[in-house]
Amino acid sequence: RQTEGAKILKRISRQRRKALKRQLPATLTAEDWLFVLSEFGNKCCYCGEEVEVLTQDHFIPVTKYGEYVMGNILPSCPRCNTSKLNHDFFEWYPRQPYYSKLREKKILKFVNQFQIIQQRVLF
Repeated sequence: RQTEGAKILKRISRQRRKALKRQLPATLTAEDWLFVLSEFGNKCCYCGEEVEVLTQDHFIPVTKYGEYVMGNILPSCPRCNTSKLNHDFFEWYPRQPYYSKLREKKILKFVNQFQIIQQRVLF
């Protein structure tokens, strides 16, 4: 059996390959993912549920050129991740029965914080 750490590394490796195949930045590390999990209390950022295994959801989907970087990856329960697919956050999330203005603000604050940092690094 694989340890939880080995499973995380395997998921990250798979996501990196997917992003690089589309020629998108892929810099998220295992440490970054653990930080993201802790920022959201090891719960789904969308519905707030605490599940055994949280998936990595792209805030901006890969199909819309979403990068595999800190600030674009959020913890999501499998149900929310499957529901979101490649939908735009601003269209999808408010329609969900578990929508929370408080969680929406937290998600946007997290995402915006890293977009600002990335823009400073690029320019």
